[in-house]
Amino acid sequence: MSVVDKKGIVRTLEDLGVHVVAALPTSDGHGFGLSPFELFLLKQDRIVLRESLSNCRLFVIHEANNTIRLRLALPESGRCYETSCDADWVSTNGEEDDASKFAEAVNFPGFFEDWRYLWEDLILTEFEFCVREWHLWQQISSWGQHQENVTTNFLPADSVSKHLGRSVGKSLFASLDDFLLQPDEDSKQVMNFWRDNEWNDGAIPSLKSLTEKLQSICTSSQTETGFQPPDTWENCAVFSDDQIKELKNIETDLKKYDPYIFWSQAQQDYLQNSAEGESKLDFVLRKIDEQKMANDNQEQVLATYIRTARNAMANNRHPMGIEQYYILRAGYCVGLHENLITQAIDRCFDFLRRLHTNVFGFDPRQLEDWQKSLYSSSASDAEELRCLLENRLETVPWQPAARIL
Repeated sequence: MSVVDKKGIVRTLEDLGVHVVAALPTSDGHGFGLSPFELFLLKQDRIVLRESLSNCRLFVIHEANNTIRLRLALPESGRCYETSCDADWVSTNGEEDDASKFAEAVNFPGFFEDWRYLWEDLILTEFEFCVREWHLWQQISSWGQHQENVTTNFLPADSVSKHLGRSVGKSLFASLDDFLLQPDEDSKQVMNFWRDNEWNDGAIPSLKSLTEKLQSICTSSQTETGFQPPDTWENCAVFSDDQIKELKNIETDLKKYDPYIFWSQAQQDYLQNSAEGESKLDFVLRKIDEQKMANDNQEQVLATYIRTARNAMANNRHPMGIEQYYILRAGYCVGLHENLITQAIDRCFDFLRRLHTNVFGFDPRQLEDWQKSLYSSSASDAEELRCLLENRLETVPWQPAARIL
């Protein structure tokens, strides 16, 4: 197949999972394709360039012989490409020619800027915080109360590691709770009233909120979403049917991470099925063991653990009671705790991968490279903190705290 017209360009890009909103063939066998996120340059049926719209500027130069020359500049790399259009593409009825319309769509991608804020500044940034906090928490005390609650044992539970560990753990669980689990509906409704659903006003970066926002762009009217497709787009749909289907699948899978199922079911079962004289604590401990043994509800285990730990660490200085027993029973068993958080981080990245590749149509290697770099730098930073704490304990002599009279 040779890319000689718009349909050929669209077919080639759709084979990559890309949704094309505009296409422009040229006279020298090249063709341009535009998604809501990227610009593509093709030669025959081969893609020779794909770039984020943030790094593309397309200039239209009208020649004296009634032809058009196109100049694609990539400011970040300093590269530049040129090709020409047939004179047939130049409008003779006073309307804007196809090349100029296409260049306008590339140079003024209104939807792209809103999406980039949602994806890069909120979602990817929040996931980065979760990863960095997790690596830090692996190097210091998690609760600072008991030796079995320390994720590594090279440090005594001194005041620095204890309080730093608690602060990092509190932040980690709050971040995971907001990012992966279903938001609390009451608080969500209250905040939405004040925010009017504006993402740039105290927004909580959540995978569920992101999928809701993207779905509203697909299904609601322009006045409801505030999204106005550019007139320069030939296809005003942001996503293809397959991409919308995957977006709905992601939303369905996110709903499985419900932190209240365990406690609601445990309450109901205790009232109906508890043994005579069985205490609430013994009953819950038995239910925890049953939950851990089940093979088909890992989403429930992760959600319950994250929400319970988040509530205990955020709401109580010295958490006690059944929630505390749940955390100890479910998480602090010979590495199970670290495995649970690792699984939660992995699940978060899997959702990011599906959005990046199957919904946005990006090259999967792009996100994989970003992940490797993030994990490497996070581990290095956490190791640096560990060394600083070790050096502090070795070099600073112990002194009693000054008494405040």
